[in-house]
Amino acid sequence: MPHDDEPEDLPGFGPPPLPDDRLWRHPSELGSAQSVTILTPRPDRRRTAGIGVLSGVLGAAAMLIAVVALGGFDHQRGVAVSQIQVSAPKDPAPSELAIADRALPAVARVDVVRSTGGSSGTAIIFRNDGHLLTTAEVVEGADLVSVQLSDGRTMKAAVVGVDRSSDLAVLKIDGSSFQTAVLGVDDHLQLGEPTIAIESLAGKAGAPNVSVGLISALRRRVDTNSGTSLHDMIQTNVRISESGAGAVLIDSSGAVIGLLTHRGMPTTSIVSAVTDSTTRSATLVPRYATPIDYARQIADELILTGRVAHPWLGVKSSDLSDDQADRLGRSGARVDDVAIGSPAADADLHVGDVIVGVDGDRAIASSSDLVVALRRHHPGDPVGINYLRGGEEQVAIATLVENGSLP
Repeated sequence: MPHDDEPEDLPGFGPPPLPDDRLWRHPSELGSAQSVTILTPRPDRRRTAGIGVLSGVLGAAAMLIAVVALGGFDHQRGVAVSQIQVSAPKDPAPSELAIADRALPAVARVDVVRSTGGSSGTAIIFRNDGHLLTTAEVVEGADLVSVQLSDGRTMKAAVVGVDRSSDLAVLKIDGSSFQTAVLGVDDHLQLGEPTIAIESLAGKAGAPNVSVGLISALRRRVDTNSGTSLHDMIQTNVRISESGAGAVLIDSSGAVIGLLTHRGMPTTSIVSAVTDSTTRSATLVPRYATPIDYARQIADELILTGRVAHPWLGVKSSDLSDDQADRLGRSGARVDDVAIGSPAADADLHVGDVIVGVDGDRAIASSSDLVVALRRHHPGDPVGINYLRGGEEQVAIATLVENGSLP
């Protein structure tokens, strides 16, 4: 009797289909590929479909990726295709220009006409059905938008949606089978990691500006002149022009890791030594990029509904001082105000409470951490809020609502 793990010749089994006839590839057939293709059906309220993605790492660098369609796709409506980077070693060997060259086919210039004048910015094609992702400042208030692709073609673009609070926007051009950017993995970013910025400049078709820098900080909170804040931002020292809104930030694999914004860019003066023992003043201008994971989340919602429903707890919070954190023995977000009738009020949160966790497994060390943790949810979601009151940790259940939904 053969063992259970030995091969058996069962009826109906035969040699596997050729690579071009199946949805998955063995690592030996992938070569140096570092992305998985995601199929997304066009939004349809009458029908839903899902995609499961299974990725495993074999040894140090090999990957096995399978894409399984869980629901039927209606090919008459079409399927949107995007590329998401999977865990794989980044290759620092190619030159910066060679790395940037991989991303260039999916980088486009956006030209905008307004009653107050014209401007331009940069966008990336992230779905092959012609959806592009850029920053809100590029297209906000536009009367007419056009996109120039890397091959020189100029096309009219429709604004699908704009979300100013996250400084993101989605555009749509007619057509299909556009080459898409590979979207990176935010969780794997490290301080000091090389980055490359690509921006398409007005009047210079096919000649984008490429700048090299490093990641100098992660999870930054950026306060803007309009009174809003951007959270979980990537800080880098790449150089982009004053008209470089929407510039694309990529890693050493050529995958997009963020979109650069001009909102909230402080300038600080630093002093550096030079070889002749004298010193001179230099200007450091940090640039901030919205992480691509969050950008994609916002983009998908804009495509589906044309707007973004941001979850709201109903508290204003601040970071603990070092002395306060030492007394408590941990960091957290101090509740400074609770809105009347808000989910926080219904959950009996009080001013002075210190929020230290969300859903029990996500530690909160700052007010920005709280914002980032909550935006992973949707209005209507119940969330567990771990907080300290009188030195004792307690848990409250709050059901989030859409921001601005209360009178």
